[in-house]
Amino acid sequence: MIKFQNTEARVSARKPPDRGARKPRDERWAQILNVAAQVFFEKGYDATSLQDIANRTGILKGSLYYYIETKEDLLGNLLREAHEKGLRSIRPIAEGPGDPILRLAGMIRCHVDYVCTDRARTAVFLHERQRLSPQRRKDVLGDEHAYPNLFQQVIVEGQKAGLIQPRLDPHLTALCLIGSLNSLYEWFQPMGKHSATVIGEHYVAVGLAGMATLEGAANLAPSKVKKKRPSVRKAATKRR
Repeated sequence: MIKFQNTEARVSARKPPDRGARKPRDERWAQILNVAAQVFFEKGYDATSLQDIANRTGILKGSLYYYIETKEDLLGNLLREAHEKGLRSIRPIAEGPGDPILRLAGMIRCHVDYVCTDRARTAVFLHERQRLSPQRRKDVLGDEHAYPNLFQQVIVEGQKAGLIQPRLDPHLTALCLIGSLNSLYEWFQPMGKHSATVIGEHYVAVGLAGMATLEGAANLAPSKVKKKRPSVRKAATKRR
């Protein structure tokens, strides 16, 4: 099992003292992170100031220093939050019940759902994490490759089970698949023609078509998917 390091104690962002703010501390911190993600998404990290974030949040700039020391701390917390949320969503599916090709399909749907419901954090994670030095990024994210490694792990299991083409390089296949999934934030429109569910099913069909063996493709047939599709909730419950 790939371990994801808990870096909370090492991130330099400080938790603020309880000074009777109008909003509870945790609620205000969550609001600041949401605002920061959106402003970084709209303007880019370099062009965003702490004053921009304070203005959008509706607080004084000085109030931000109860929570962070620098803008980089704010970015680091956003990156860590996105990384941990992605792992919490994907890992129960990757390590849960069901044959590998169905688990891989479930991971694709889960990834699509995350990107479609939080485009801002996805964009910030993909484009702004390079703003941190390699060491700082390691301190914040731990194993930066933990997420793609889960895809690679399930692909290897699928090959061993005869469900995924053995000629495919698992590492390269995982990178190609995730790269395609990550591009979704650039063109998905929440009020557009295609819902996240429809897009997720399309990604499953297109993404797995070229890697599945005949047996794997048969397992993905609609009649079997309904019976075998792994449930995120059941998978998580089983792991507890």
